[in-house]
Amino acid sequence: GYADVIVGASSWDGQATSEGRAYLYIGSEIGLSTTPDWVVDPIDSLNAGFGTSVASAGDVNGDGYSDMIIGGPGWSGQASGEGRAYVYLGSASGVVS
Repeated sequence: GYADVIVGASSWDGQATSEGRAYLYIGSEIGLSTTPDWVVDPIDSLNAGFGTSVASAGDVNGDGYSDMIIGGPGWSGQASGEGRAYVYLGSASGVVS
């Protein structure tokens, strides 16, 4: 019943430069947490920019929990800079990685 906030950090450096990362802050009756409750950086791809775009995806799988989508426009697979979008499903126990 409380709003949560997803924050993208597309220039975050992990295994690769500017691979990107996203942070989820959970809302409560006293406001947002001051530390992220969930952190994700699934791309080990140079300049992937994961987190450049973050948004609520509604309830993609119809389970009653909000889901989110996070973009990595610079992700490179078969070709350089193909891009990729990741959908993360919400659940009773939190975000399903």
